[in-house]
Order: sequence, then structure tokens, then C-alpha cells
Amino acid sequence: MSTDLTKFYSTNDEDFIYHDVGDVLDALAADGELEAGRIYFEGDFTRIAHSYVLNAAEILERADEILFEEVGETADEQFTSATQASKDELQALLVAWAEKWIGPVNGFMVVGKTRERRVTEEDVKEYAQ
Repeated sequence: MSTDLTKFYSTNDEDFIYHDVGDVLDALAADGELEAGRIYFEGDFTRIAHSYVLNAAEILERADEILFEEVGETADEQFTSATQASKDELQALLVAWAEKWIGPVNGFMVVGKTRERRVTEEDVKEYAQ
């Protein structure tokens, strides 16, 4: 995963759909919940890496399962018994292919724990202006 972190915000600690505190205040105001002390949440997110989604070891394991279904015990873990160097090469090829043909993954995942924040009196006053 990338080490570049992006902050996202949520009003319920589940749906981190707001890009800044102003968006959170807009949402709370729209729901009639904008008041000092109202809790919202902040989290650090990183873009999901291709290597997190494309896993050579899992692909090789699935290939062994398919082969086992067709030929039984004679399959003998033919794919998963490949050398670590060959698995690393496959992983690199999968990531390179995705970077070339798919582009960045359209998704983020939380890094660490989310943090509880509270709307302040100052937030409410500034929002009203």
C-alpha cells in the first residue's frame, strides 16, 4: 500500500464519505444535527495497492484447486509448489499489468484507528456566517 495518507470524515464511524470538516458540517446541518458537541469521526486512509488485491499465492492456490477437481491427487500442488522466486516474479508481473492496464485502484482503506472529533462552538458560529 501507498504511504500517502488522505483524511476522510464520517458522521457515523462507518461511511467515510466526506473529504473535509466543511463537508461534515454541511451534512450535519442538512440533517438538523449541527450543534456544538456533536461527534463526528476522522480517519487516515491510503489508496488500496494492486498487490493487496492481486495476490499471486492465492491465484496459484486456486489453480491447484481447479487442477485437483479435474485430476484428483495426481495434481500434487503443482502450482503452489513453485519456487518463491517464481512466485515473486508472478506477483511483480500481476502488479505491473494492473498498473499498465487498470490504473490506480479506485478505493481507500483505513490506516490505524479512526478518531472521534466534536463540533465546536466556533465551528457552529463560522458555519452560520
